[in-house]
Amino acid sequence: MVLIQLNNQILQRINNYQALDKVILSINNVEITLTKSFAVAISQTFYSQYLLDNNIAKIDIHTDVKSQETYNVLKDILQYNKTDIECDETILNDLFHIGIILEMQELTYLYKMHVIDKMKIDNNNCIDLLEFYFDISSQENIIECIKYISSNFYAIDSNKLKLISNKLGIDILQQIFSSDELLLEDEDSLANFIISLTKENEKFYPLIENIHFEFCNEQVIKSMKDIVDLNNYHCVVNSLSDSLLRSRNPKSKDRILQCENKTNYFKSGNVEMSASSIGSGHSIDVINKYRTDTYFKTENIPNSWVQWKLKQNIAIQPTEYIVRTFHSGISSYQLQTWKVEGTTINGETKIIHEVNKSPLNAGEIRKYSLNTNDKFISFKLIQTGKIAYSSPNDSLRLDVFDFSGKIFSK
Repeated sequence: MVLIQLNNQILQRINNYQALDKVILSINNVEITLTKSFAVAISQTFYSQYLLDNNIAKIDIHTDVKSQETYNVLKDILQYNKTDIECDETILNDLFHIGIILEMQELTYLYKMHVIDKMKIDNNNCIDLLEFYFDISSQENIIECIKYISSNFYAIDSNKLKLISNKLGIDILQQIFSSDELLLEDEDSLANFIISLTKENEKFYPLIENIHFEFCNEQVIKSMKDIVDLNNYHCVVNSLSDSLLRSRNPKSKDRILQCENKTNYFKSGNVEMSASSIGSGHSIDVINKYRTDTYFKTENIPNSWVQWKLKQNIAIQPTEYIVRTFHSGISSYQLQTWKVEGTTINGETKIIHEVNKSPLNAGEIRKYSLNTNDKFISFKLIQTGKIAYSSPNDSLRLDVFDFSGKIFSK
């Protein structure tokens, strides 16, 4: 819940002007009575209609309003001239959509200031941000969203993008799918998405030419064959022709999926390890070497940590990690309580796993599955409780901490 503050004194003076002429604003059949001078001042839509007919007495609009409280808030703003009003995100979003139709900057700005401006683009909100900036025609931000969606298409909710595709139109989708930064899980996912769009609207037929059929499976080829008709055959022929030429030319640039399933762990070849501290007589270099004659430990300090960080210009979408406290020759001082934090390619820190009082046995290499759509460049295992020992302390014992998953070029 946020407190919105309205302090446009010009509009306040206009609204207080005791003119006899009134106008009814009807939103989804909910009526709000305004002075005509105020309606002209605050709404470009009403002003445009007023220029055509200055006797206009009512304006009707229909839009999706999710909260019934929105109508009361709107009355507080437009009719009762209140300056401090409490709103939640749903109401702000409703006001934004009303503001778009009525061309009221005061309403659209509220949602931008209290919601949109506080967002940092990620896989979960990139479609919402694209739709918002499309609605307000912010070209610079639209381009930013297109670039993000292209480079993260493998991880976004494509169904969410599909829902607003008709609204966005083919130009924006064409920019997404023709981008050199397009990153896919596989070609079939792109092909199926485009085919599903063409089944709903013929205007998306040209998108077919973005499909690299040489990388598609048999079922996708059959699905494309089933939708070919007089209206789209030229797009299909162009795409198939390009695919054939690429497959016959060894110098042609293949689709860069940059998304490779890795079943083996990095061990220590492509990562560098660091720690919050290093215990006397120990070395960070032993981690992920699977030695049986030594191990790593930190100083006796709370929240001690070990960091796993990629050396090269790559990122990982982890699917699992392994951890060992030390080799089988030692039977105490076990790691038992910890959390794993990851740093994404956007610089965000996210907790991806936590363990509470589950001691690792000596020599045990424990594996944990992970489920995330984010791409990371580093991870920290942070000991959040004392070790399992008759005299517990905060020294972190660890000699294996490694990840596997899908690897990407940054």
